[in-house]
Amino acid sequence: MELRWLGIVRPRRAGVAALLLCAMAAPGLLGEITREMVIAAYLQVSVFVAATLLIFYGAERFFRFDIRSLLNSSGVFSVPLAAALGATPGCGGAVIVVAAYSVGHVRF
Repeated sequence: MELRWLGIVRPRRAGVAALLLCAMAAPGLLGEITREMVIAAYLQVSVFVAATLLIFYGAERFFRFDIRSLLNSSGVFSVPLAAALGATPGCGGAVIVVAAYSVGHVRF
């Protein structure tokens, strides 16, 4: 039987994370390049997600509509609407859909 879970940590993912942490802690050029790449990736993803959320919530405010109520009242069109929000670049739309689902505004 293959050990797939180690508690809530998956061994392969934990190994990759450990390698990344070791590379970041390495002295010299390897550590410097790895730290710069991790910082740049984190910053780029954070800014992109913030921008997409700003677009969604800004459109909500500007056009005076509520995405939650729209998803809740759209009936059979809630699935295509949620899919369209989730398919937008970045994960801003997916964050909105998951948040609406977690509080019960959107059905599965």
